[in-house]
Amino acid sequence: METSQKAEPGTGEITLVVAQSPRYYPHVERHLKSLKKAFARVRLLYWEKDGNEPVYSFPGVETERLVLPFGSGGTVFFLRLMAGFFFRLRRMRPQSIEAIDPYALAPARLYSFLAGGRRIRIAYFSMEYFSELPSLRAKPWKRRIWRGLERWGAGGSAVAATVCDSIAAHLRADFKIPVVTVRNVPERSAVIPPAAGNGPDALHARCGLPAEAPILIYQGMLQEGRGLETALRALPSAPGIHFAVIGDGPLRESLRALAKAEGCADRTHFLGEVDFRDLVTLTRGAFAGLAPFQALSASYLYSLPGKLFEYIQAGVPVIATALPEIRKVVEGYGVGICLEPYAPETLAAALRRMREEPGLREGFLGNLPAAGAALCWEAEESAYLSLYR
Repeated sequence: METSQKAEPGTGEITLVVAQSPRYYPHVERHLKSLKKAFARVRLLYWEKDGNEPVYSFPGVETERLVLPFGSGGTVFFLRLMAGFFFRLRRMRPQSIEAIDPYALAPARLYSFLAGGRRIRIAYFSMEYFSELPSLRAKPWKRRIWRGLERWGAGGSAVAATVCDSIAAHLRADFKIPVVTVRNVPERSAVIPPAAGNGPDALHARCGLPAEAPILIYQGMLQEGRGLETALRALPSAPGIHFAVIGDGPLRESLRALAKAEGCADRTHFLGEVDFRDLVTLTRGAFAGLAPFQALSASYLYSLPGKLFEYIQAGVPVIATALPEIRKVVEGYGVGICLEPYAPETLAAALRRMREEPGLREGFLGNLPAAGAALCWEAEESAYLSLYR
């Protein structure tokens, strides 16, 4: 196995490789902050689709950016992405790597494999059960290729981590290496400075609504399996409720069309991608946060999305699908309603209950501070740093 000894805290160097823009994925910044506690030198290699964006910078971290327009996506894009990461790593010559998801893991393992006798320590962080994503379920050959690449990459890793216990158990069986659970939780809201220009009613101002209007908020990708069509079909039966959608993805235009067809376009607000530093301030203005994953595959069945914890940190009650890992949090901490089944009528009923049932939302609000204190990066960081000690 091509690994070296673990670095002692405050010594050595590490390169974090991630196929995401740190502007929109706050876990990257959290990892960088924590890595600086364990290593004397921290570098970041990340992908960005738009070269017109300024290069991301973080104090004390050396940054390399790979600019590659997504275009039509598909196999050619991912081959170019992984090749780009590999050649950057060859030039950077890191001794220790954290690779987030298979797009970063495969080039890290190839670099390690061809390192000419130098031992490279790789830690793999899987943000989801990648080989079981819904997008791969109808493409068995592509699924086998990605599964093989991930297993090959993990075979050169010293340790791995993922976001919940259920996926960790599957990855231990798949990879035969230690897998640690590190939940994708935010920092405490009090230590996240709001971006300039965001006041207490930032969400209502962004949507052009009066402060008293109840807004259901969604954060995340606009893609299959996120339950967004169900939410739009629920709105006609939840009069007065507005729906703010933060994020982007392949379903954006079809969701706009559906909102118009359902007669709720005037109550649906597509806000696009938002810098993560703005998310807490925007989310604080919401009536409820929606976490609507659907069990289209094992990856989604065991999902524990970061948006769930973002809502909790912002002090917003949650309405979610009753998937096992999500349910453990929502019902375990008493911060919202889990829907089974997740359907337009059950979602509309939950929205009406939260708005009309005496004491229901107030009870959730009362439980949120304790949940926020437990479900934060400050409490989770020790599990993350165990990868390097």
